[in-house]
Amino acid sequence: MTVRTRIRALTAASVALVVAGSSLVAATLPANASAQFGYSGYAHGTLVASGLVNSGPQAASFFGCTRQVPLFRSNTLASAVVGGQALAHTVATRTFTHNDSRGDGTTSFATAANIRIGLLFELVGAQSYSQAVYKNGKFQMVSGSRFAGVKIAGLSVPGLLNPAPNTTVNVPGLGFLQLNRTIKTQTPQSATASSVAVLIHSTVSNPYLPKGATIALLLTSASVGGPSTALLRGKAYTTQVNVGNIVTSGPTSLQTTCYGTNGALRTVNVAGLTVPNVVTVNGLSTSQAGSLRPTIATGNMSATVASVNLGNGAVKLSAVTARTSATKTGGRYYTSWSTSIGSLVINGRSVPVPTAPNQQINVAGLGTLTFNKLSRTTGWISVTAVELRITALNTTVQISHAESGIVG
Repeated sequence: MTVRTRIRALTAASVALVVAGSSLVAATLPANASAQFGYSGYAHGTLVASGLVNSGPQAASFFGCTRQVPLFRSNTLASAVVGGQALAHTVATRTFTHNDSRGDGTTSFATAANIRIGLLFELVGAQSYSQAVYKNGKFQMVSGSRFAGVKIAGLSVPGLLNPAPNTTVNVPGLGFLQLNRTIKTQTPQSATASSVAVLIHSTVSNPYLPKGATIALLLTSASVGGPSTALLRGKAYTTQVNVGNIVTSGPTSLQTTCYGTNGALRTVNVAGLTVPNVVTVNGLSTSQAGSLRPTIATGNMSATVASVNLGNGAVKLSAVTARTSATKTGGRYYTSWSTSIGSLVINGRSVPVPTAPNQQINVAGLGTLTFNKLSRTTGWISVTAVELRITALNTTVQISHAESGIVG
């Protein structure tokens, strides 16, 4: 798989919140409903931002939008392998909600015994931490990363054990590192704190990673929203590829929501993605807008792919878009969906685009196409514009997915 990407911000809105190649342990403590607050958070060991196969996170512990307290997720991984290299060892993550002396909010941790590439650099005892709470009538955020030992080109650098936020370190023969990447954001309705222990930027030819690769290790994020009578439940991504139950390409251009955007439009763009012999897509974009008000909660999600090539040209599509919206007002829920496809060509012939929900077309020698794959419950709706099931490869490809809902 080849990925070409432009990532605006490495936050919960632009990462793939899935598990790939890891052993998942999820434990849920007895949970109570929080009448006013909403929580979301994640922690995971690695994320490949560009230049390498298997872009899904490893050792992920996350939950989306919830009112439950306490809620706990954890995960461990012996070695986080990226591009054939075991970059991090003894990786552990955990994310949980709480309502105690720390405040009403979310906390996330990620640790690794060491992070290393050959003799170029080594980070021992790496830790990343994020917390967002509502306490004493206001939002509070804390995030950061630290290390027990740091070596660059075999030399100890004690000044980097507790690096300042967003510290850049040149690594001869590789490129550069960004240590303790931190982001804090706040709106009138919510607060989010996030931290990345290290971002590896491979900018020169080397025997370990392709030139141009960007890899994030030990990511944490914590969010809290409220007090609020409702929350938004939403997701949008442009593509996802599964072989059986294994994610081989995590959701691209992913966005999720819990507290909305205070009415602003938020967009994430990805140039393109290729999974050999399966799919090539270009011009990927997702957007969201949502707001929480005393009398109305509303959220909109959309995903668009400019061009799609499935099965080495067996199926070609253009301008594939999925849109959903959800609103709650006056105690009633309203949802809607729409999809659009500019053109559909199967085995060289132009074919009318199905418009009704859950319509299927069998493609000889390839598999089954499902258009407008729709699912809905009270206050929530989900649609995938196109889904291809390749029977011979036990592979599912989703193109342009959007879902919107209201919690509470």
